[in-house]
Amino acid sequence: MPMEMPIADERKLEDAVLSRQACEQVMQLIGRLPEQQRRVVTLHDVEGWSKEEIHQQTGLTATHIRVLLSRARKAIRQMFKS
Repeated sequence: MPMEMPIADERKLEDAVLSRQACEQVMQLIGRLPEQQRRVVTLHDVEGWSKEEIHQQTGLTATHIRVLLSRARKAIRQMFKS
């Protein structure tokens, strides 16, 4: 006889599944970004690198990194909505 999950646990499971699906969708959208935007948003937002670490790795200026992150996030939001 299958064990029934309490409603709260079912909601947590559903939330976890939806969260995982959204994460996978965002990762697919990141893959569609231009190379520099994809690289910077992956390093910063996915892998957790600081802007200074990205600068040291890529040679990009802090301003350029901020611009690339802003454009990438905006593009992801737009693609996510459509």
